[in-house]
Amino acid sequence: MKTGEISNMWNGYCPESFLKGKKVRMRLNQSDFYESEETGLQICVLSGVQAIIMNFRGKGKFRSTPNYADEIENGETLSPQNTNRPPFNDPTIAFSSSSEIEKYINMIEPWTNEQKRSSNLSNTTSGIIDLSKLHELIKRSEPYKVLDTKSKEGKEYKDLTNEIMNSVPEKPGFYLWGKFNDKKFWTNIYLGKAGFGKITSLYQRILEELRDERVFLVGDVMTEELSNECRKIFPDMWDKSYNKVYQRSLKKHGTTHIVWAIFDKKDENDIIKEIENDLIESINPVSNDQRKTPPTNLRDDTITILKTFRHHIHEQRDLLK
Repeated sequence: MKTGEISNMWNGYCPESFLKGKKVRMRLNQSDFYESEETGLQICVLSGVQAIIMNFRGKGKFRSTPNYADEIENGETLSPQNTNRPPFNDPTIAFSSSSEIEKYINMIEPWTNEQKRSSNLSNTTSGIIDLSKLHELIKRSEPYKVLDTKSKEGKEYKDLTNEIMNSVPEKPGFYLWGKFNDKKFWTNIYLGKAGFGKITSLYQRILEELRDERVFLVGDVMTEELSNECRKIFPDMWDKSYNKVYQRSLKKHGTTHIVWAIFDKKDENDIIKEIENDLIESINPVSNDQRKTPPTNLRDDTITILKTFRHHIHEQRDLLK
């Protein structure tokens, strides 16, 4: 099956996201529908028979105990909603092709940006951010113009960062910049934490870094050409401070994804520091220059975060072309 196509035999994941090359889980909500954690798409499951895609989106109101569709799917056939009465598909009709599924989904009113951010994201505890849209913008633009926040390209970059950050919550935690190479091998680039100081959340920290350090998309070293172009864009600040900031940001060159995980124990500063030191020594991110000696033994919290990172990295690897 080609990328961008989907079988009418449901696999338990969000069909809308799967059509875009993403593997997004669907969680049982308070209306007893399985709802996409990313888009709000809802599916009513008739076990072993049909998976009916509802013609309206959910509101992110999930059950307190997580139940995921990929854990219970049983070869159901994807079908459209054609009635407002249960079982929502009468007469019985099933989708016959990937294009038919895509056309149906495209007719469902999408979430607004406000709905995306308010869709009870506190239920999402980890995830991975795909930076491919940012790389695509660089490829079709004059790269230096993307660095200028006042340019058309710079404003488009800002809009894209808002879009790709929609699934990241206002919660504290750890995050990891990294890249897949052509053979799908992963390299850890930079480990950070958020929500334990002035920056109060993963959402704010990662968004700030993507915007302020966007030069990582342009190159890996500060060439004379790059320095001259930046001086034109920031005539007052380049030599004062931006030059040093950009030198550090270039170390993140090549990043394709950012993995994140909530860690909601922000009052336990000593534990936070131990976990950060644990993580940095364990995964050896190439851009983390500041390093301190970790505890003798890995903390259980560290192991949990490592497993979470690894889960999302492997899941994303399966979706790569």
